[in-house]
Amino acid sequence: PAEAAAMVALKSAFPESGLYYLPYMEQEDMQDEEKMADYEKRHEAGPIALVLIERDGAAMMPPSMLVKEFISNVLAALIVACMAGMMTGGYLKRAFAVAGFGAVGWLSISASDMIWYRFPVETFIGEGIEQIAGWLIVGFVIARIVPAAQA
Repeated sequence: PAEAAAMVALKSAFPESGLYYLPYMEQEDMQDEEKMADYEKRHEAGPIALVLIERDGAAMMPPSMLVKEFISNVLAALIVACMAGMMTGGYLKRAFAVAGFGAVGWLSISASDMIWYRFPVETFIGEGIEQIAGWLIVGFVIARIVPAAQA
C-alpha cells in the first residue's frame, strides 16, 4: 500500500482517535429514506473499511499493554476456574469443558467480526485455533488444581 499517502489522508480525514466504519452514516440519517438509499449505494460501490486510528501514535508495545493483557487473562481464568469448581466429573471432562468456554468466546466475538465487519475467514479460523487450544491448556491446569464439585 501507499503508506505515506495513506498516513497523510488518515490524519486529515479523522478528527479524533477512535474506531470508524466506512462508508459512514450519521445515526439520525438512518430514518431518512433518501440518505439511506445513498448510503446503500456508497456501501455497495466500496471500498468498505474498519479504521482504528490513534491520531498521535503510541508506543509499539509498552509494558502497560502486557500488564493489562495479563490481568485480563488472569481474570478470565479465575472466572472459568470458579465455574469449573461447580462442575462434576473427571479431569478430562472438566478440562474440555474449559476449552468449550474458549469456543463460546470465539464464536460469540470472532464470528461476529467475520460476519459484520468482513474479517477474513483465515483470521476467524486462526483465532478459533488459538482460543480453543489456549483454553484447553488452561483447562488442563484448572482441572488439576480446582477440585470437582461433589454430586
